[in-house]
Amino acid sequence: MNTKTKLWYFENFDLFSGMNSAMMEVVDKMSSMRTASSKEIIYFPDQPSDKIFFLKEGKIKLSRIGSDGRELTLAIIGPGEVFGELAAFGESQREDMAVALEPSLICAMDIGDFNKLIMKNPNFILRITKRIGFRRKRVEQFLESLVFKDAPQRVAIFLLSYQEEFGRDRVVGRYIKPFLSNEEVGYLTATSRQTVNKVLNDFRREGIIDFTRNTLTISNLEKLKEKA
Repeated sequence: MNTKTKLWYFENFDLFSGMNSAMMEVVDKMSSMRTASSKEIIYFPDQPSDKIFFLKEGKIKLSRIGSDGRELTLAIIGPGEVFGELAAFGESQREDMAVALEPSLICAMDIGDFNKLIMKNPNFILRITKRIGFRRKRVEQFLESLVFKDAPQRVAIFLLSYQEEFGRDRVVGRYIKPFLSNEEVGYLTATSRQTVNKVLNDFRREGIIDFTRNTLTISNLEKLKEKA
């Protein structure tokens, strides 16, 4: 049983580092914590942007739905990240969709309370702004790869980015567990599931990666970089 409290999570959240204990108590009272099951939708496009979210455990997929109904995945975020943050910058309705990719633990804060928090801690908004800028840069790089890169390059670029955020060191290479399905990798690289399967198998035959049903190991990081 997980006995960690909401306050414990906030105290171990990089965004809140430097806050004194009294202010952390305020943050604790302003927020609510809940679990989200795998594939659960946290919010839809066009819903009111009235909350900001802090991810404590799990993974969240952020995506947009095109006019033709197709989904474009913008990012996958992990623990320690904030999402829905555009509510603090004037967004009245959601433009993206947030979905839990695995069982996740989320804290939510009303935007009114969040604005009060910012007034008392001006440096806090600077930290969030930096994270928004970093995420936007990744999205721009992703969109650029859709235009100028072929499928193997897009998959290689994705694997390199994903292992930086979610990978762990092992004796030889890096491993990611749990990993995504081929269909999910396809969403993230604008590539069909069948093509993702072929690319991953090609990379495995070349000794670049290995994988099981839910684990992927990067055996040769330098070779993977050459593929990108």
